[in-house]
Amino acid sequence: MRKAGVLMPVSALPSRIGAGELGESAFQFIELLKENHVKIWQILPLNPVGYGNSPYQPYSSCAGDELYISLDALAEEGLLKEHPKEFQERATRVDYEAVRQYREPFLRTAFDVFTEKKGQEETAYKEFASQEWVYEYGVFRALKKTNNGECWNDWPEEYRTWPENRQKLPAEVETEAQYQMFLQYIFYTQWMKVKKAANDAGIQIMGDVPFYVGQDSVDVWGGKDNFLLDTDGRPIFIAGVPPDYFSATGQRWGNPIYDWEHMKEQDYRFWVDRIGYSNKLFDIIRIDHFRAFDTYWKIPADCPTAIDGEWIEAPGYEVIDTLQKEIPGLDLVAEDLGLLRPEVLMLKDHYHLKGMKILIFSIETGGKYARDTFHDVENMIFYTGTHDNDTIMQWYENMSAAARRKIRRMLKKAGASQGSVKDRFLQYTMQLLEKEYAKELKILNITLPKVDKIPAVRFDKAKELVSEKYNRRIRNPYDLEPEEELLIGRYFKEEYGSDFVFVTHYPSKKRPFYAMDDPADPKYTLSFDLLFKGLEVTTGGQRIHDYGEILKKMEKRGMDPEDIASYLMIFKYGMPPHGGLGIGLERLTMRLLDEQNVRETALFPRDVTRLEP
Repeated sequence: MRKAGVLMPVSALPSRIGAGELGESAFQFIELLKENHVKIWQILPLNPVGYGNSPYQPYSSCAGDELYISLDALAEEGLLKEHPKEFQERATRVDYEAVRQYREPFLRTAFDVFTEKKGQEETAYKEFASQEWVYEYGVFRALKKTNNGECWNDWPEEYRTWPENRQKLPAEVETEAQYQMFLQYIFYTQWMKVKKAANDAGIQIMGDVPFYVGQDSVDVWGGKDNFLLDTDGRPIFIAGVPPDYFSATGQRWGNPIYDWEHMKEQDYRFWVDRIGYSNKLFDIIRIDHFRAFDTYWKIPADCPTAIDGEWIEAPGYEVIDTLQKEIPGLDLVAEDLGLLRPEVLMLKDHYHLKGMKILIFSIETGGKYARDTFHDVENMIFYTGTHDNDTIMQWYENMSAAARRKIRRMLKKAGASQGSVKDRFLQYTMQLLEKEYAKELKILNITLPKVDKIPAVRFDKAKELVSEKYNRRIRNPYDLEPEEELLIGRYFKEEYGSDFVFVTHYPSKKRPFYAMDDPADPKYTLSFDLLFKGLEVTTGGQRIHDYGEILKKMEKRGMDPEDIASYLMIFKYGMPPHGGLGIGLERLTMRLLDEQNVRETALFPRDVTRLEP
């Protein structure tokens, strides 16, 4: 059975506070997936990130990052007196340190209220806290704070060896540990609500589990015997991969190597606990760097690159046998990309695990025609690309003109549409002009603009770009002035080589009452203008189709519905979702001809002395 999926990290969800959360936007995203019949939501690792904010160097393989806790949800639960104010609401990247610093006081306030209400005595909390990893993680984070964030290797001996000795902790450390446990409880409860909503909507959650764990983690600190460490707890060998297509010196990841002999003696309990807990959080588990279950690259820790390593066989069959025996219903996906020895694929196929294929790796353009070399259509997850290579648009744009032509023919033959409706309309217009009016274009010495890719920019961002680059003060926050339109056109011509640019999300105050407001921010609308050489030639967008919503918006604007009763009548009986656009052909023609007045390009120009025909 084929299913469509979307990879969307939680951090990228819309947020009022600089990073995606497990709040309203997560549930809205699930509804969007449901409406579009998407059956899988793949996320990136949720673990609390350590050094470099990397998901591959987390503090724990079980814990969740408190960054994702919804503060609004805490307010609704009564753990905060009010909803926090917006912070970096328009951010396009997550500023981890700034967002954490802003959120921390709210989280500590919520902990104080939770403690006052004796939340630790509730059955649900007790059941969660009884898991072995929870208290150990709380102590680990508390001791990290006590030791100014240093790696556990550099802590005093009594703290380095606490998992083995379990000596009594100072009161302030114990309190901090309880705070960290509270954060994990809140994260878990919020995440499980999101997961339930997804499952109720017929959507599976695919989680991402890195093969290795971080050195500065509770996993290594609390389970030293599971890793090849020296007497000070430092790695003797580290993980990575040898030189390849991406790096001439290989990749030196720095994660400690597993002591597989010890793990075998413990019946691979580390892996059972780790994957077992992940199985609670996710419906499907993707194992990053799956090949290390077969063979792994073992690098001496004192080697500055990954060149001087060696391949070592791993007990993959024993481990997966154990996982499947101990964890009923386990659904694993193997990241099996790159140059692999056949034994890796044999291991994957032995357990009927889904593998991965990448679209841009499977398309060849060397022959007369482009062709897709991918044939295995079963038990496979197909992606457009990975984080290690160009985006699909960058990949396409970096090709030769001939290769791009082959790709377009291949897609057309496969029945794939190119671009959005707006893009395709413009492409069709220019293609028609080129085909049917070649003679006239030559006479008028017109070179048609390229419309292969038309950039888009939000209204507020466009005004900021123009203000910053051309030192022009923003005068009107609700509309574009003619000079601003010219400067926006100039900017995108200089930066993107495009004569066209879509300006989206115009302020609601600017647009008519029937324009659909953006659900993520009602101050803006789901509308656009198309600028061509700095002149608006098209306006369009989505319109409100719900009768109740359109009445509310009219009332806010002081409009009387009775004045347009005939217009509103159809909305009473059900109007489907709809939108539209209107193109100013005379304006478009004026810009194509580089004329300065639209009257020069209108068949029947109108002025104060001529109103008809």
